[in-house]
Amino acid sequence: MITGKQTPPAVGIDIGTSFGRVALVQAGETNPKLVADGYGRVHQPAVVRYTLGGSEVGYYPSRFLVTNWENSATGVTRFIGRWRDLPREVVDNAPFVVFEREGRACFNLLYNLATPEEVFAKIALHLIGEAERVSGQSVYEVVLTVPASAEDFYRVRVQEALEIAGLHVLKIINQPTAALLALRHLERVQAGNVVVVDVGGGTTDVSVAQLSQNGSVTVLATAGDPYLGGHDFEQRLAEKLARRFYETETGGFAEALASSRSLNLGLLHTAAEAMQDLSVATTTEVALDHGAGFGRDLYTRMARSEFETTLEADLLRIGELCHRAMSEAHLQPHEIDAVVLAGGASQIPAVRRVIAMALARQPEELICYEPQGLAALGAAVQAAALTGHSGFEHLCVRDVTPYPLGIAAYFATGAGPAEENGDEELLSVIIERQASLPVRRQETYYTRRPNQTQMELHLLQYRGTRQPTSHDYLTKVYPNECETLGKWMLNDIRPRSRSEVLVTFEIDENGILHLTAEEKGTHNRLSQQITRW
Repeated sequence: MITGKQTPPAVGIDIGTSFGRVALVQAGETNPKLVADGYGRVHQPAVVRYTLGGSEVGYYPSRFLVTNWENSATGVTRFIGRWRDLPREVVDNAPFVVFEREGRACFNLLYNLATPEEVFAKIALHLIGEAERVSGQSVYEVVLTVPASAEDFYRVRVQEALEIAGLHVLKIINQPTAALLALRHLERVQAGNVVVVDVGGGTTDVSVAQLSQNGSVTVLATAGDPYLGGHDFEQRLAEKLARRFYETETGGFAEALASSRSLNLGLLHTAAEAMQDLSVATTTEVALDHGAGFGRDLYTRMARSEFETTLEADLLRIGELCHRAMSEAHLQPHEIDAVVLAGGASQIPAVRRVIAMALARQPEELICYEPQGLAALGAAVQAAALTGHSGFEHLCVRDVTPYPLGIAAYFATGAGPAEENGDEELLSVIIERQASLPVRRQETYYTRRPNQTQMELHLLQYRGTRQPTSHDYLTKVYPNECETLGKWMLNDIRPRSRSEVLVTFEIDENGILHLTAEEKGTHNRLSQQITRW
């Protein structure tokens, strides 16, 4: 047990698409608290502006996004991943220049080239600086949150980014799980089955968990969409406003908008403000003054009902995620004791209604406590438990992997010889969806041809909704339906009529995948931590 005034604080960091937050537990304290900057702001814009003199992070550069769009990085968490997996609209809608470098996204920020991970680390260090200012102590260890839908590559890259910046990541925890951990520790929810729906700036995740009497959290199932959140809602509203101005304005509005990135950003900023207004009011005024660059003042009114119409497909998707998580947890709505909202976009009335409807609740029954800060608070609680702070020893978290993982393998179809057309290449699942972490699974595979001396291991992750099998044509999953996590070759297999290879997948508590392949009866072994392809 840690005691004494010089005990380092337990620190949790939550960096989302739009904002970053840091929370801490100081020695002798029993509850976490969000850290505010010198002006009392606990939600720091996840913005980094590069200048000739260096870089600036947080609130100050966020005030100049419209005019300094060329050298300001925002929404960077959406770009942490493989270039080939990034949706085209995410790249096209970025206010700054995004291009591919070595298979990953890179930003041209006028005065600097930066990767998303480098920007992420700057935001993290800014938050750590605030925690050090408040606590009066240096911080070297943190617990970091990630979206529940974040794949292995994302987790590895953000952990590496923080460690390169000089921080040791004690644990990576999923944001909905962190939210539940905070609520349970603060006694805002009772033991039982709980659903948390986290609708943030860039992602939506739904987790179903059991909360025990002693404060532990066991996740039963999770479902998520890494490209569905408040930023997308703002984009929909901006597009609706643009269509309205196209119809009502003359004098080159369409041409001006098409030719100017700053005008598009101004419109998006106005849409974001209107969306906030419509979360509390049924109508709002939308005004773009002459200084916005359109050559004249623009004005319209927007009703909440009109805004909600633009979100119909997104709302349907949120409802589907709720149903999917419940189905995979094998629970019915009447078996749920509480529903928790997290993330800023969860406060949009239409979002609350669709969540309530999907989970057979009334909107006013949904628990909403510090929705934007819950994940950071939970990360700090987890950090306190890991570092031995008094009063946190009882905490235990068990999360799940959201997607099935496996390798590409050939299955006999009976149509002919294997070396001709009698095999069908499918996803062979090694770790099933919703497996509790940490998890270790093994499968045995065989060489396809006599005297084969190499075996390719093509690692796959399936984000679809089917339960993959090899025997039912309705549930077969082909490699081209999956994401490739990596390709490795096991060499020097002994030439025989048929060789056996034992493949082991192991996912640690941080959600990071480790692969081992070993030829049976030999010392021929391949071992990899899955980081990139």
